Amino acid sequence: MPIVKNNVYGRSIEMLLRNIMEAKHKVVISANPSTKLNDAVNLLVTNNIGCLPVLDDDEKLIGIISERDILNMVNQEISQLAEKTVGDIMTKKLIKGSPEDNLSKIAEIMEENKIRHLPIVKGEKVIGLISLWEIYRAKMQNMETENRTLSHMLHGRDKTGDYDMVTESDK
Repeated sequence: MPIVKNNVYGRSIEMLLRNIMEAKHKVVISANPSTKLNDAVNLLVTNNIGCLPVLDDDEKLIGIISERDILNMVNQEISQLAEKTVGDIMTKKLIKGSPEDNLSKIAEIMEENKIRHLPIVKGEKVIGLISLWEIYRAKMQNMETENRTLSHMLHGRDKTGDYDMVTESDK
């Protein structure tokens, strides 16, 4: 179920999560269940990211903690913040993706579940995180590329390099 799958110049265009993952930094910043919340917040702020995958000692994904999880907890229990750990408030119902997943389907799943960040796993290993914003940006770039391709197919170029409509009499 690709975002775009058509036959342009004999080539099929399909976009998968790995297309975005290849452009991202390779280091996955994560936490473990015993990470103190202030340390988790520091990781989020320092690295300008919105969530952390939570990994066990074998680096298996066991949860995810987002800025929203922290704010919800702070709103409910502001006086007990110093004693809380990541494991206390992380999201345990995991929704995850693989590099081969289709972007449109993943965006739909993220929207349905009201999540903005998705851990990407290969087997049991976390290899990255993807945000809904990155998916939307990739979809927009893909549509721009498709529009340019269609424009090239429908129009020719005149001597100035500008596009000019190709008619039957021009062929």
